[in-house]
Amino acid sequence: MYSFEEFKNRIREEVMVDMPEAQLEIREQTKVNDVIYTALVVKNVDSNCAPCIYLEDFYNSYIAGESINGIVKKIKSIVDTNQITVNLSWLQEWDKVRDKIYIKIINTAANNKLMQGKPCRQLLDLSIVYFVNIGHKENEEFEGTIMVQDEHLKLWNITEDMLYENAVNNMQGTATFMDIESVIMSMGVPENQADLE
Repeated sequence: MYSFEEFKNRIREEVMVDMPEAQLEIREQTKVNDVIYTALVVKNVDSNCAPCIYLEDFYNSYIAGESINGIVKKIKSIVDTNQITVNLSWLQEWDKVRDKIYIKIINTAANNKLMQGKPCRQLLDLSIVYFVNIGHKENEEFEGTIMVQDEHLKLWNITEDMLYENAVNNMQGTATFMDIESVIMSMGVPENQADLE
């Protein structure tokens, strides 16, 4: 039985045999709450997007008895169904990006690593981070986001204040902020304990 380190290298080797034209890379991806996943990134030469296939669940399947060949077939199927070409050149121009910027609110203490190198704004013990929605109307099956990096601000020649203002404007009408009491009331729960009897 392989260790996880041995497993990910073996999977990369086996996928390379089945897809010799592809560029393969194993990289760690930091997600929300600083959870780190190990991803196999498979980029075909005729595509400018690459799916990140997280290997932890495949390793658990391997530990449970699934064969390496079976896992490789599943990974190849994922790659085949997720290889698309999307023109992302518009990401270079602020005027084309500005209406696709959105915010996400995350716990500051749990996301120190994730926030490194990214513009963010403190909000009590939370932080606002920014995403670009890169989904395309021409390809409704494609949906994705890119987390805004400090380099993007330099490229777009904007400040974090401008980024925040655009993100808030873009989200007008897409979200409702309510206190917990209002949420409970909207669910039809009685206003006070006496109404429960």
